[in-house]
Amino acid sequence: LVFFDEIDAIGMSRSGGGQQGGMPMMGMGGFMGGGAGGILNALLGCMDGINSAEGFSVKTARRFGLIPSRRKPKPATVITIGATNAPLERLDAALIRPGRFDRKITVTVAGDKGRADQIAYFLRKRPKDKTVEIDRLTSDFRGRTPVEIDTILNLGVIKAVSGGKSELTYHDINQAQWDEDAGLPQPFDLNELDQNRVAYHEAGHGVVNVLYPIQGWKCFGATIIPRGKALGMVISRQEI
Repeated sequence: LVFFDEIDAIGMSRSGGGQQGGMPMMGMGGFMGGGAGGILNALLGCMDGINSAEGFSVKTARRFGLIPSRRKPKPATVITIGATNAPLERLDAALIRPGRFDRKITVTVAGDKGRADQIAYFLRKRPKDKTVEIDRLTSDFRGRTPVEIDTILNLGVIKAVSGGKSELTYHDINQAQWDEDAGLPQPFDLNELDQNRVAYHEAGHGVVNVLYPIQGWKCFGATIIPRGKALGMVISRQEI
């Protein structure tokens, strides 16, 4: 079993600039260009099994009976798997043709049941209080990958420990999501009048978001705490 993670690092289309410049070099299967294109050529050659222990002359002699044939060794079964986040059309056509990587499997984010299992798995070794409910987090984490879920829970633990708590709370996880989506809180240096203006402005966004929601989207929350370059914001998430 051979697994290539991030195979796009060497498997990008050669016609799209994947092959790098440089002097030709001798490699598996003949001359090849240098750089990533040369590595791809070598990989394609290995996957086709063009490197043989016997040369052309020996093969020809065996074919015409000039030298005795020998029993061919039983070929080993090799399964090759490549993983990428790049669009398939950006990969080299020779790499993903039938006979090489001939089956394409798309992995998407989990549905509600699978995401609930992921959250339960990541929470199993983290002390938490009764406010941390799997069903609530399953809704909050819609559209997130397992790595994103684990990262947010880790950030929540850091917030809990920084606050002197021995257990993870829903508030810690909620604030970790805000940090991940909108950036870290910034110093609030507005006067009272400007603070009220920001509050009314974001409240208006929130009311419209709730009363006239876009189909498939849900209002997650609103804040007037500056994050990033924004003085306040309302966040909606797609309900996948």
